[in-house]
Amino acid sequence: MKNKKSKEPKIDTNTPEPDWLYDNPSDITEPYTDEELDLFVEGFLQANCDTQAWKDTVRKFGKDEALQILRDSFISSDTRKDRKKTLVH
Repeated sequence: MKNKKSKEPKIDTNTPEPDWLYDNPSDITEPYTDEELDLFVEGFLQANCDTQAWKDTVRKFGKDEALQILRDSFISSDTRKDRKKTLVH
């Protein structure tokens, strides 16, 4: 019986890794910017706007309040210091 070699993906070691890969999250003290929060909300909506949970939230609270709830959820998950609540633009 022959030993089968493990098929591991080839890694291009000539491509440098991005600096942020080695950032320590606890060293980042700045809260998410409004622009980052906008991107998070946009990304969430692109992936989830057709889900029943999102539709139910919009139906229950209205679109503006649902967007604020979503934005607030990203703010509350921000582990960085002193994030103040910001309103949807």
